[in-house]
Amino acid sequence: MKLYHKLFLLFIPTLTQSETSPTICLEKDICFLGSWALTDRGNKFASFQGIRYAQPPVGDLRFKSPQPFSYDQIQNTTTIDVRGESNVTCPQVGSLDGVLRGQEDCLMLNIFVPEHAFESSLPVMAWIHGGSLKHGSNRVGPQEFMDREVVIVAINYRLGPIGFLSMGTEEVPGNAGLRDQSLALKWINENIASFGGDPELVTVFGESAGALSIALQLVSPLSKGLFRRAILQSCTALDPAWRPITPELALIYSDMFVKSNGCSTYPDRLTCLQQRDLSEVFNYGNYINMAVPDIGFTSDPFLPGNVQDLMESGQFNSEVEIIIGTNSDDGMLFVLSDLLFPILFEEFKKNFNTSAPMALFDVPFVSDITAKDVENAHKIFEYYIDSVENYGLDYKQKIYDMYTDSGFLYGTYRTIKYLVEHGSTVFQYVLTYEGEYSFSALYGVPTNGVCHADDLLYLWNPSFSGPLQLADDLIVRDIMASAWTNFAIYGDPTPPGSSSLSWTPVDPASGLQQYWNISGTKATMASSQEIQNRMNLWDEIMTK
Repeated sequence: MKLYHKLFLLFIPTLTQSETSPTICLEKDICFLGSWALTDRGNKFASFQGIRYAQPPVGDLRFKSPQPFSYDQIQNTTTIDVRGESNVTCPQVGSLDGVLRGQEDCLMLNIFVPEHAFESSLPVMAWIHGGSLKHGSNRVGPQEFMDREVVIVAINYRLGPIGFLSMGTEEVPGNAGLRDQSLALKWINENIASFGGDPELVTVFGESAGALSIALQLVSPLSKGLFRRAILQSCTALDPAWRPITPELALIYSDMFVKSNGCSTYPDRLTCLQQRDLSEVFNYGNYINMAVPDIGFTSDPFLPGNVQDLMESGQFNSEVEIIIGTNSDDGMLFVLSDLLFPILFEEFKKNFNTSAPMALFDVPFVSDITAKDVENAHKIFEYYIDSVENYGLDYKQKIYDMYTDSGFLYGTYRTIKYLVEHGSTVFQYVLTYEGEYSFSALYGVPTNGVCHADDLLYLWNPSFSGPLQLADDLIVRDIMASAWTNFAIYGDPTPPGSSSLSWTPVDPASGLQQYWNISGTKATMASSQEIQNRMNLWDEIMTK
């Protein structure tokens, strides 16, 4: 850890208790005026929403790496009002309505501080939201965490083409959205002590694309030393169905993007793109939403190589303690539309030799599909559902399993393997509890398994659910929120005295998948020969 971490701990956080507004001041006499709120249990916490951590990435900063925000540039004020609810989201096209919303000046943090942070330094949990690196924001309901005495920081970062365009140049090497996250973590390290947070105890956690982001932060030299613990929920950087692209593909995408925006004949293509209306940028760049190894593009790479090579050789921050896991039916995400319109299953079968390899192995173009891809796709379908002809509603659970493994679980399995081989402490979980609500409802699909994103129900107050009311739902929320915060505080999700629950780390000597099965009112350690057999199949396909 850097020296300034320790220096900050010498100061008592400059918080002023007041029934009107809590105020937090940084070293440069810049103060933030927040607001008080109460959890459902009556615990008071302070809210500071819309705090800048980077310069607005607009104009000639569009597509480029983020630049730190200097509070010195604020004129004629030392107090910044952040009392209200921030509705700032980075530009994105709605996944359901196709509407472009958000603003480019979006690199902001929402910070929530329990009242007890006025009296002592608390662990920090930094949230990176999901959404395929194309959707989402840092708008969260932090009440469960405020009841458990941790400081919460929720991060906005650039999405889609403005966050992930790579032109293969020093100016635009790619990974801008991931660099945003890294800069936010640096801001947290330098400033969170003033908010009552302990910069030596930062846990970064995220779901889906947020978990992918954390997997990439683990291997990035830019983020080394910025967090002590990490929680990856339902995604890694090694999933066959969605993973970082190659530098070659990044340049192909860049050329397509430049051409479609009418900038290919301009001597300065970047300036041309920076002058395009945001609607054009997103209309023509929907396919740009993934990290790329940028070591060949810049002297300051975020991603210094192929992720699997980096993990296999131990070129990652192995000192970080990890929770990692999946939902039992994460793969339902792949077929939500098909469940509503079964004719889509038939269309898939008609075009199997292109549809299946692209879905299972993240093949970008039809022309890239090989005979081996087609052979492996047939092998996978035959393993899970006996025949391609069975692809339909009668086999939906097996189809969920297949896509869960392709999109989430196999990457988790490989990531755990590399982590434990290089000495990392790893706790694995599987959420198997099916509650009243589900993410699938956003698409009109009734609760039908433990869908991707259903874990968010038990940590936040997501938009796809009402208030949790079922007794078992509330117990699962308590189990998960407590385990997550215990991990942030102690490095152990179930330390001694944790309501008789015990979650032990992954044992590298065991050949079976060992995980904490969050199945309901009691979470217990479990293993599954069936899951191990499925992982063996994917090993055979992906490593040979």
